[in-house]
Amino acid sequence: AARKLAAMATSASTRPATGADRDKIHGVHIAAFGEEEGPVVAGLACDLLGAGDPPAGTSAPTSIHLVAAADEALIGHVAFSPVELGRASPRHGFLLAPLGISPQWQRQGLGSQLVGDGLVLVRETGAEVVLVYGDPAYYGRFGFSQAAAAAYTPPFPLKQPEGWQALVLNPPANSEAVAIRCLDPFNREELW
Repeated sequence: AARKLAAMATSASTRPATGADRDKIHGVHIAAFGEEEGPVVAGLACDLLGAGDPPAGTSAPTSIHLVAAADEALIGHVAFSPVELGRASPRHGFLLAPLGISPQWQRQGLGSQLVGDGLVLVRETGAEVVLVYGDPAYYGRFGFSQAAAAAYTPPFPLKQPEGWQALVLNPPANSEAVAIRCLDPFNREELW
């Protein structure tokens, strides 16, 4: 069985998501997060896929969506959405959310592969930081930390403050805390 799982993991590849992947992305997040959380996360993922670009006149880059596929099946998805840092500066970063892997493909490195591939693309944008609201044990392996996130204020009070983490890619000249501004799909208090 272990050989079969290893063979399954090596047959998966990542690629940029397209609008044609919307229904499959929805299905991945429903399966990954279950009946209670799944509809909220799947809805967010699909809303973000449609949100695409930041508002006109801003300096933030476009969203990055990657999917993992095995044969013709879409088995994972991650989104990196642009955020503006503060109000009066051209500083920008990304918010990593959501990340979902179909249950039968979990614990095989696909989530790490999607996050790693996404971070490569984020670095190419010159972003200051990548923020995430998730499991510190999982995201810590990529260099995310709660201490680094203290300089970035989320848009709503957090239900689980220990999950707010940052990976600083290009340290700012000014270390003063700044509020982040997210794409519209994140502007719902229940997500925080």
